[in-house]
Amino acid sequence: MRVKVLVSVGLVLWAWSGVPVFAQQEQLKFMSKTDTGITFSGLDEAASSCGITKAGLDAAVRLPMSRHGFNPLFESVMHPTLFQVSVNVIRRTNIRDCIVTLSLRVNRILSIPENGHLVWGVTWRAGDLIGGNPMGMGRRVTNSLENLTNELIAAWMIDNPQ
Repeated sequence: MRVKVLVSVGLVLWAWSGVPVFAQQEQLKFMSKTDTGITFSGLDEAASSCGITKAGLDAAVRLPMSRHGFNPLFESVMHPTLFQVSVNVIRRTNIRDCIVTLSLRVNRILSIPENGHLVWGVTWRAGDLIGGNPMGMGRRVTNSLENLTNELIAAWMIDNPQ
């Protein structure tokens, strides 16, 4: 019964959050390695109680990217390319578990209309659904985000051969 409830809650959370089952790549050809920003969302009390921290998420994105020459500016949205990390966490204290949806997206400015408002579009995205005991959940989430970041870098390298 517990497994059915956990799977059901996880599927509802996944559907609600919009995290895709697969990675989606539109086009990374024009993504600059240096003129990029990074933002984090969903870091609330439930995330904290499951051991998920901004520092851990930042390291999971920034370290693999810096090894490949990317230099995203922390918490900056004033760049043509924006890496967006989102977590949604449900902490169920009565049965001691956490359910986490994780999403990594690359947004780009598609146009600047005459009114001056930026029009953003998602050019790549991937996600994961992680559940289980809160002990070690932060580590599992950062490992997953690091894997998603490596997938992003691989997709960029395919679109931008040296």
